[in-house]
Order: sequence, then structure tokens, then C-alpha cells
Amino acid sequence: MSKILSGNPNELAIESYVDEFLPEKSWRAIGCFLIHVGGRRFGVERPRATALACSFDEVRERLRCRGKHIFSPSEQVGATEIAFRVLNSRYCREFSGFEMKPEWADELDQVLFKNKLIWAPDGDAAFDDGGHIIQIDEGDMCRIVAFNNGETDRDTRESVVDVRLSCRRFYDILAQWSGQFEDDWAQFNGDRGAID
Repeated sequence: MSKILSGNPNELAIESYVDEFLPEKSWRAIGCFLIHVGGRRFGVERPRATALACSFDEVRERLRCRGKHIFSPSEQVGATEIAFRVLNSRYCREFSGFEMKPEWADELDQVLFKNKLIWAPDGDAAFDDGGHIIQIDEGDMCRIVAFNNGETDRDTRESVVDVRLSCRRFYDILAQWSGQFEDDWAQFNGDRGAID
């Protein structure tokens, strides 16, 4: 089994376990992929929980789009406001009590996908636990808002974590994890070469 932990789980970390490497780039490996934010774990932690290609590709996409994950009023908006707006607009939840200003809500709706604010879920079973990770670039800082799509607004509110760290630190964590994962996958493939 291959295990990678990049970063500090009490701040921000990416953790993965590989049960089986696969030659296809569309799969890469079977295992689990976790994101730790402020001491809380998001993602499904069990053997063979997911294929890791989507999670790997999403981390590489975050690196490629460095500095472009922008929501301009971010510094004035609370983390729970962001969480509730994302869940209400994406899943038609009706959580109340933390509504943001209408103009900010409209902007968040517009940039959520355009500026790739949603890091997770990333398109596979890695976040079947209801975990959501929002990344916002704020100048030389990165803001990570993480939460679960809970059964109730209280469940969601109690799951919200809000962490800020330097962009340099954030992107170093992503680069370290993706580089190590790619090296491990390439070593598995050896002289066989990857399959597209």
C-alpha cells in the first residue's frame, strides 16, 4: 500500500492511500483520498473507496489555475454564509439564518464554477461523505471553507471549518502531494508505460 500525507492536518493536508495502482490514466489507482482542514477530515476513509484519477486531476487543475479562484467579497463574508449559499443554490436546500447580501450571493453563484471555487466533491466517490471544500484565492492568502452537506442546517453549521494560509504554503502542499502520487504511479508502471 502507498500512503502519502502532505501538509499539516491541523491546518491543511492532503492524505491518500492506494490499495492498487492501475495503468489506465482514467483510473490511476484505487484507494481513498482525504482532505484535512483545521483538524477535521473530509472524504471517505475506507479501503477501495474510490478511483484516484479525478482527485489527482483536480489537484493538478488547482495548481494550473493558481490565483484565479476569486470571489471578491470573500474577506467580508462568513464561512457559514458561504456554506449555506453553496448548498441552497446547488442542492435546493432551504437552510436559513446565514443569508449573505443579495449582490454577494449573485456573485458567488456566478463565480462558483467559472472561477473553480469548488475543490470537492470532484466527480467521484471520494466525497460521498457529503464533504465540500471551497478554495478562494485572496491575494497572497488562500481561504479554505470546508463543510458537510448535513441532514439539518445545524449539522451543516457545526461542520463548517474556515482556514486561511499563505498561497505559497497552500500550493506547495498540492504540488508535494501530486508530485509524490505521480512518482509512485510512474514507478508502478515502470517500462510498461501508462494506458490512456
